[in-house]
Amino acid sequence: MLFVACGPDEPILELVLEKNSIEVFEGETVTVSIKHGNGGYYVQSISPQGLIEAVCTERSVQISGIEYGTGTLIIADNEGKTATIAVSVSSNSFKRSVRKFSYKGLNIVFGETPNWTIAGVNEKEIELVSLGQKTSVYIVWKSSSSIELRQYTNGEEKKETLSIKNLGKDEKGYSHFLFEGGELVN
Repeated sequence: MLFVACGPDEPILELVLEKNSIEVFEGETVTVSIKHGNGGYYVQSISPQGLIEAVCTERSVQISGIEYGTGTLIIADNEGKTATIAVSVSSNSFKRSVRKFSYKGLNIVFGETPNWTIAGVNEKEIELVSLGQKTSVYIVWKSSSSIELRQYTNGEEKKETLSIKNLGKDEKGYSHFLFEGGELVN
């Protein structure tokens, strides 16, 4: 009796993702493509728990930011091959009210400093406006470690990208951020 194989065995592939590190904002989702692997993809582990949620499809991993911080996501396939993604979840703190903003001599404490108001807020940007001085400040969240400040005074624009550090929350629940030459509390 003779046995004949129908074709060569399929090689076992390494699991390769489009990116090995990502940044996602709280409440938002980022998709990372699976370049190649062996199918049957699943989330093997998330560390620390509660940082993100992740779902695998046959061609991608969808990663949703849950809470500010950094961690690791491990994806596996049906052959036991794994790939690791370093994850940084950036604060979406601009969705909340700003309590205090100070930068290069400009000190605003909302509810206490007259003639300043919050004119616009979205997920990554806030606009602070002086009601009599023709001045506005845009704070744009660029990443977990940087913001862009755009200050407009009498039609003139000054723009800077600054490193920022999240110091966490105080006893009243306000988040404190320090950046070069300033502070943001919300």
